This record gives sequence, structure tokens and C-alpha cells, in this order.
Amino acid sequence: MPLDLILHLELVAVVLYRIADSLAQQDLLPERVAFRMACERATDGDPLVQAARAGLDAA
Repeated sequence: MPLDLILHLELVAVVLYRIADSLAQQDLLPERVAFRMACERATDGDPLVQAARAGLDAA
């Protein structure tokens, strides 16, 4: 299920940017590559994206 149907668009952006920042730092990726990977993971229903979303819902 697309994240924008579950969350408000603002929260989708927060989730994607957090994941992208984490990827860029941990894997030493350029920001653009990390953001693209975060978006691909979100559209694929990656469990890490779902966990990040759940963390925001709990906050």
C-alpha cells in the first residue's frame, strides 16, 4: 500500500528523508542516490520503511 495513503504527505517526506539520510551516512552514498533508494524501498514495501513509519506514528 502506498505510504501516501497511510500517512499525510508531510510525514511521507519526513520518513523518506530520514531513511535517505541514514543510507547516505551509513553507506557513504551521495544524497541523490540515497534518496532514490529510499523512494524505491518505500514503493517496494520494505519492512524498514514500514518500521520507520510506525516509529513516527508512535511519536
